[in-house]
Amino acid sequence: MGKHNSVSTLMKEMFPGIMIVKCICHSLHLCCSQACKSLPRRCEDLARNIYNFFGQSSKRQSQFVEFQNFCSIKVHKILHPSQTRWLSLLEVVNRILEQWEALRLFFTDKWLSEKLLSTESIYKQLLDPFTKAYFMFLEFILPKFTYLNQYFQTEKVILPNLHEKMEFTFKEILMYYMNKKYVLQTPLGELNPEDHENILPGKQIYVGYKLSTYLSSRVITSRQDLLSEFKTKCTEFYMVSCSQIKKRYNFSDTVLPLIRMLTPSVAVSFNKREEYPSICNLASQLPRIICENQFQLIEDQWRQLPLVNISKDIIKDEDPDKFWTYLKHLESGQFSELASFCLSVMSLPHSNAQCERIFSKMNRIKTKSRNRLITSTVSATLMTSECIKEHGRGICVDFVPSKEMFDRMCSNNLYPKTDLIDTYDFILKD
Repeated sequence: MGKHNSVSTLMKEMFPGIMIVKCICHSLHLCCSQACKSLPRRCEDLARNIYNFFGQSSKRQSQFVEFQNFCSIKVHKILHPSQTRWLSLLEVVNRILEQWEALRLFFTDKWLSEKLLSTESIYKQLLDPFTKAYFMFLEFILPKFTYLNQYFQTEKVILPNLHEKMEFTFKEILMYYMNKKYVLQTPLGELNPEDHENILPGKQIYVGYKLSTYLSSRVITSRQDLLSEFKTKCTEFYMVSCSQIKKRYNFSDTVLPLIRMLTPSVAVSFNKREEYPSICNLASQLPRIICENQFQLIEDQWRQLPLVNISKDIIKDEDPDKFWTYLKHLESGQFSELASFCLSVMSLPHSNAQCERIFSKMNRIKTKSRNRLITSTVSATLMTSECIKEHGRGICVDFVPSKEMFDRMCSNNLYPKTDLIDTYDFILKD
């Protein structure tokens, strides 16, 4: 995706007029990962060391259960912080905070009784109130990335809402540490997340209600030097995350904001269309989807759409593809060209999450013990899995095969004779 001699630049040169959208899920993960580097490394080391201490020892795990029961905490395992799973970091942080008191008592006992070097650093970090403060900060800020990432990983069509969601999250994080007037009055494309003139003083930085209450405790306020450093690190996290978001997402993009007009509630309402006077503004920026000689035709259909009575059950913003599919298959064919254009626009991919799921599913099908599966078998298994998921609840027990499927289960289809087999038989006979 680079600016010079990358795949994206070469594609634009070879196919003028195409639209390239980065995987928003991967971009959000990279933004969050880069921002986490501004925090002290001891937070990540603590999470990994705790997992490694329990990971290969059933005895230690059983001993830890006794401390969990003593503290009246749910018996949960310590999770592993993964670098590749986009949503794992928040779960790790929440689990450590949930088990904090039990972990503190357990490693205190281990350090005092056994004096193990592997427990020394863990023991000291669990007694440090600022280490817990960093974990509480991550507990507050990570959901801003994680929940947005989860939303974009859905298989539903959400492209019309992508720009709005990104703008909202970007502004929300900016106002945690920057002057609100500067954030609200400056176009996002021109806004500088690292403008120190508009950064709030340390005491005004917002870190969430729970953490703010914790920072007001006597243990924290007695160390003003460390508290000032903590607020500085939180500000750096905000700055880096917003800078990365702006770097990876183009808030000055002219196409994505216009796709908002394709949501059913906007399309059928004259009042909501005031921001989008003509659908040709969108069509003119996507020349590979529709020809210019069709602009007037879809414009006429776009203007006629609010005049037609459409069932409220069809007008659902969470399923825009179903709405336009319904219009495309109307017997009158009144909106077929407009619907085809809108469906083509919404087919633009915004995330690689679905492809990643297929890769994971393929790895579960073709394992080391089943490494001789041929490509056609793996492909058919994947296709079957996807079809069952679309037509049922994703459970094979509920799937009812049709008569046509049974008829095709014959030896000619199941065991076709290839040219290679025929040649082999010929050689044997000869």
